[in-house]
Amino acid sequence: MTGQETDRQRVMPHSFFILYRLFLRVDNVLFRIYDVRIYHEFGSGEVIKESLGMEADYETIKSVCLSDFASQRYRWLTIRN
Repeated sequence: MTGQETDRQRVMPHSFFILYRLFLRVDNVLFRIYDVRIYHEFGSGEVIKESLGMEADYETIKSVCLSDFASQRYRWLTIRN
C-alpha cells in the first residue's frame, strides 16, 4: 500500500485557496484520490469547500496504462516505496 498526502496554499491580497489531496494505491486492489478545495474571499464572511473522491480498481487502471506502450505509465503502477 502506498499513500501520499499533498497540500498547496495560495494567499492573495483579496483571498486564499487551499488544495489538499490524498492519493492511495493498494497494490493489485485499487486506486483512490480524494481532493478537498477551500476558498475564502476576505471580508465576504463565507468559505467555499468542495470535496471530490475518485476510485478505480487496479485492473481497470492497469488496462488503460497497458494500452499505451509508448509511455512509462505501467512502470508507475508497480513502483515500490
